[in-house]
Amino acid sequence: MLSVARILLVFGIFAVLAIIAIVLVAVLSKSKNTETAETKDGSYFDGGTLGYIGYSLLVGFVTSITLGIAFPWMCCLMQRWIAKHTVVCGKRMTFDGTGVQLIGRFLLWGFLTIITFGIYGFWMSLAIKKWITKHTHFVGEEDNNSYFDGGIGGLIGTNILATLVTIVPFVGFAWSNIIRLRWERKHTVVDSRRLSFEGTVGTFFLKYLLWGFLTIITLGIYGLFVPVKNLKLEAENTLDHEHTPAALMAQSEYRNTVQNTVSANKNYNTEFEMEGLKAGINDTTDEAALRAAADGGLRCAQYLYVTRYADGQVAEEPYASMLKASAEAGYAPAMCLCALTNETDEARKNEWLDRAAEQGQIAAIHNRLAANAAAGLAATTAAAAYPLLKKAVFYADVLSAADEPLSDEEILAAKQCAMAIRKIDSGKSVSSKVGAGAIIGIVVAILALFGLLAAVAALFMGKSMPAVRDEAPLDYGNAAVVAADSL
Repeated sequence: MLSVARILLVFGIFAVLAIIAIVLVAVLSKSKNTETAETKDGSYFDGGTLGYIGYSLLVGFVTSITLGIAFPWMCCLMQRWIAKHTVVCGKRMTFDGTGVQLIGRFLLWGFLTIITFGIYGFWMSLAIKKWITKHTHFVGEEDNNSYFDGGIGGLIGTNILATLVTIVPFVGFAWSNIIRLRWERKHTVVDSRRLSFEGTVGTFFLKYLLWGFLTIITLGIYGLFVPVKNLKLEAENTLDHEHTPAALMAQSEYRNTVQNTVSANKNYNTEFEMEGLKAGINDTTDEAALRAAADGGLRCAQYLYVTRYADGQVAEEPYASMLKASAEAGYAPAMCLCALTNETDEARKNEWLDRAAEQGQIAAIHNRLAANAAAGLAATTAAAAYPLLKKAVFYADVLSAADEPLSDEEILAAKQCAMAIRKIDSGKSVSSKVGAGAIIGIVVAILALFGLLAAVAALFMGKSMPAVRDEAPLDYGNAAVVAADSL
């Protein structure tokens, strides 16, 4: 009877502690998710050691006393804390998953793991990773496009390879972590920004060596700080694909192209002025002289005569013929004006507007921005949409660089195109199947190398051992006779 009472007492204590823990979790879960601290440029983790220890103890305690049932809530609690303290390239993360959303999936995955004797555990870990990534975003982002596209083959192959390299003296543990982190980041997309891990084995090895030494000389006390320091190290070496060295170089070249296009407009206008200056028609008020120069085929004179004397009737003769002649002669201002007013052939119209925009004509650039944005956003395939979207954003950047105002519609279109480009770019990664095949190939090669070394070692050991002579068995009867004869 006493034992039953004790059991009930222990159960009651655990129940009270569980209720307290659940209430605490509920309060923490309803707390403000966004980080109020200032977000600086760069990548970093600004969570503290005490916070990490506190959350870890709470998560472990609640998960254990509920026999794992509270894991979904605890997982979300920990991920929410980690996310709000993580900044990637100046953008702070946030996590919006809830335990209610995860519990059904978690129970199903757990059941499948049990009935497959643990085999489904690989798929379960991958599924949890996918779910967490889906609910991880950057604060203030709008596209809500987060996913993890790593496959089970890549996961298993990466872990096998990471385990094998741990046998390498000194740097094995650092190398193992680098392999896992590079694979994980490469397949992580947060709000259409694919992540990249730029850490090196040397950097991680030196850090791990220092932390290990400090942990030893402090009798293990420094080990409490290591998990947060590792989170900081991982965050510092995490970038999105727009901030990788290759992407930054491409962006620099892109900005040069934008500036060259802006300069082209100025240079072309200067050429136009020089052409008119040589002919003495730039500031002339003599209509007859300007008309004579236009009739003589001078392209700038043809354009000037139409713009000065047509009074808006550019589609009427003789203005229409003059303007078309100037456009066909390759004069950018004339191509732009003719395409926007007179040209009915869509192919010719688009050709002239494209050429005029490339030479920096502002009116043509406005037109091409709208046309490419509409076509790109309406395209049904990424291959068809991508070049159109890129052109639209390019023309918007040219207008901004030239200090030309954009309308609200143009600003919205450029923003939509930029988001669509980012979404397409985020999908340009090494396929999980290709990655898995490469990793499996490396693993097989390492195993083959170990096998070869083992075979060579066995052969060497076999040759170094003394040979055992194959002697005839001793005949004790004959030996006794020989011994007697010798006496």
